[in-house]
Amino acid sequence: MKATVLYSLIFIFLSYLGAAQSFESPEELLFAAIFDQDLEQVEAALGQGAQLDSRYTYSRYAEDCFYWTPMMAACAMGQVELVRLLQDNGASLWAPLTEGWRSAGPLSQKGSRPLHVAAAYGSVEVAEFLLQRGALVNAGPKHYTPLFYALQAPEAKREELISLLLSYGADYRQPGILAEAIAQGEIDWAKKWLRKQASAKAKRPNCQGACSPLELAIQKEANELLPLLKQKGAKLVASAGAPPLLEQAFLAQNLFAFQWLYRQGLRPDAVLLALAENSSSSWQKILQNGQLQAEDRRFLALLKDPIFQNIELSEKPLQNMQWRSLSGGFISLKQLQGEWLLIVPWASWCESCKEQLRSLHKLDKKQQNWRILVISLDPKPYPLEDFMKAEKLPFLAAHDPQLHSIKAWDWRAPELILLDPQGWQRSRSKQALDWHKKPLSRFLQLQRKRYPARP
Repeated sequence: MKATVLYSLIFIFLSYLGAAQSFESPEELLFAAIFDQDLEQVEAALGQGAQLDSRYTYSRYAEDCFYWTPMMAACAMGQVELVRLLQDNGASLWAPLTEGWRSAGPLSQKGSRPLHVAAAYGSVEVAEFLLQRGALVNAGPKHYTPLFYALQAPEAKREELISLLLSYGADYRQPGILAEAIAQGEIDWAKKWLRKQASAKAKRPNCQGACSPLELAIQKEANELLPLLKQKGAKLVASAGAPPLLEQAFLAQNLFAFQWLYRQGLRPDAVLLALAENSSSSWQKILQNGQLQAEDRRFLALLKDPIFQNIELSEKPLQNMQWRSLSGGFISLKQLQGEWLLIVPWASWCESCKEQLRSLHKLDKKQQNWRILVISLDPKPYPLEDFMKAEKLPFLAAHDPQLHSIKAWDWRAPELILLDPQGWQRSRSKQALDWHKKPLSRFLQLQRKRYPARP
């Protein structure tokens, strides 16, 4: 553990400092003696009046223990005798930090307690000593309970420490505990807790990207958890900022997860299919031996056409937004859910936008299974009104003079955005295209078949 190395460095530094010169304060001597696990020197520091509510501030490079109390430092050392000595001299066994140090590690934040430190450092005997004397087993701050830190303890001590905390009533249903267990490879504990109603949705605290229990199970190849997570309510949706789940399975080289997700109805996007084409034989088999559905095989073949170079495939939900409808009132994305939707940002200066709408009109006459929403980005609504009237276009039309759609999603004329019935963006063209052409109309048809409903 990173902090263990830091403690060794701190001890060497303070030992050298003590040998070379006298300590500047009894508190500095106290911390040096604690890190050295020298009971006699601890007593000497206390005899000199060292304050037991002091904070460790003697090396700003020691982020993991910066601002700790002497009791917290003693708990990290794992010596019950040291903890008992401080207690006998008036130190609290369970008092939290009343203020923290923002730039230091999580154990230096407001609310951290000696039991948190004992759990993080695998100090089983000290943790038991604290619990026997009333330490709060589910104390915060926030998601950072002793059980959370026990999951990060050295592996040799982890099982014993987790069992100890559970025997005192540690709550594995706290948000983030299940995700942390999976992230640390504690799959057996994760299975037990899942079956006992641990949260299958709560993400790992302070984690960016792929941090849900399902995503972590994919990364760790904890494939036996995948059906159980879904059964307990996990959504087959990537976290914000993370790649689609199928792509995560591919990047983790987790063939089982990829196939399982595919059977649940998820479909790979163009980037993933392109990666798989150039990957190992196991992934080649998915593409070649019929494990892909017919629509996906056709879709993959279709994407080889150069016309698709400017189409970006994606899988992301869009927040609800409303615009003023040109027919009166307002129109919103939420109102339009339930049908496939083509959104066309439009501007009067954009000649290719006009041609694109004409091609969509031809497509709409032929297929009649899309809702098409044209959003004017002009300051005034009448240029779009006049154009649609002249061309006899039957599309829904809205006006966005404040350019909210540009600010939210960077939609610009002459693009086209495809949304599925659940309101997820499935593709986006970066230029105006003739959608009446066979490859493009076929592209839209295949997208409908590939995503009949979102799981």
